[in-house]
Amino acid sequence: MKIDSIKNFLDEIEKKDAELIKHYERVAMLNLAFGRELSLKPSEQERLYFVGLFHEIGKFENSKYENIYPVFSAAILRTHKEFSKISNIVEQCEENIDGSGYPNKLSGDSIHLFATLTHLCDKYDHLVMKGLNRDEAVLEIRKLNDIICPKKLITVFVKMLFSNKELINIYKGDLDD
Repeated sequence: MKIDSIKNFLDEIEKKDAELIKHYERVAMLNLAFGRELSLKPSEQERLYFVGLFHEIGKFENSKYENIYPVFSAAILRTHKEFSKISNIVEQCEENIDGSGYPNKLSGDSIHLFATLTHLCDKYDHLVMKGLNRDEAVLEIRKLNDIICPKKLITVFVKMLFSNKELINIYKGDLDD
C-alpha cells in the first residue's frame, strides 16, 4: 500500500479526532502482534495491520449508524485503490462467530480470519480504554469464548498479551495521562 495515501488518509481523520486515531493505531499494533504470534506471512501481517488501522473509519464518518458503520467503512476503503483489497474484511469486523454480530449476521467460517482477529483486538482495546487493567480486560475477553471468536484464538491472544513486552508500551502514554 502506498505510504503517502495512508498518511494523508490518517492525517485527515486525526485532525478531526486525535483519540480515535490512537485507538486505530493500537488496534493495528495488536493485530500486527497477533499476526506474528500466529506466524502469518509478512504480507498477511501487513494486511492485518491495515485492517486494524481502518476497522472503524465508517464510524468516524457516520457515528449515528452504529450497526451499519462497517458498511460505510468498506465503502470508504473501496474509494481508495490501495485499500480496496481489505474492504470486505473491514466490513466483517463486527461480526461474531455465533452469528450475533453486525451488519450481516455472518457466522463461523463465513467471517474472514482477519476480521475475527481485529474484532478481538478492538474489543480488548475498548475495555482497556474504559479503565480496565489488562487482567480485568482478559477476564471480560474470556467471557466471549465462541461468541466473537473461537476459544483457541482467545487463548493465543491472552498468551500474547502476557508475553509480548511491546504491547505493554502501546498503552503507557494513553493510560498515564
